[in-house]
This record gives sequence, structure tokens and C-alpha cells, in this order.
Amino acid sequence: MTKLPPKKCLHCGRKTKRPGKRGPLPLYCSTTCRQNAYVKRKHLPGALARLQQDIDLMRLRSLIAREVARVLLQMKVITPEQAAVVMPRRHQSAKILRFPKAP
Repeated sequence: MTKLPPKKCLHCGRKTKRPGKRGPLPLYCSTTCRQNAYVKRKHLPGALARLQQDIDLMRLRSLIAREVARVLLQMKVITPEQAAVVMPRRHQSAKILRFPKAP
């Protein structure tokens, strides 16, 4: 059994017309819709870039929270148990911010 293509345009939802008795059924109602669908797919990486920015922001916030917990732990403001909540084990490649010592 063969899978029938959709009867509606994949881009705008209008009904597609079959140009003849032979050949594949069209996926889009017009070349304009086909081209617009291509442009939409082409710009999908923009959404992925925004997602990567969000992930980078989360990593930065996590890094800042760990560094604040490390400083508070050094100053004995919080206990090691409290710091462990914010400072999970990291990979060796993780970079740590270094703060200058106060004079």
C-alpha cells in the first residue's frame, strides 16, 4: 500500500491540484508556497542559534552561582553542605574564574 501525499498545501493549507494523471501528487499549491516553505526551513538555524544563546546564558549563570558559593565557602559564610548544593562536581576542563585577593 502506498502512502498518499497530503491533499492540502504543506505551507498554506490550501487544497492542491493534480496537474495530470501521471506523476507525483504535489505537496504545495504553487511555486510561491514551495519557495516560502524552503525559506522557512532555511531560517530554522536562526532558532537553533537562539537556543544556543539560551544554553550559554544558563551555563554562565551556573558558573557565577558556583563561584559565588566558592567565595562564600572560603569566607565561611556557608557550610560545605550548603555549597555542595550549588557546586556539583565539574569536569576537569571546566574553567574557574579567579578573583584577586583583597588587600
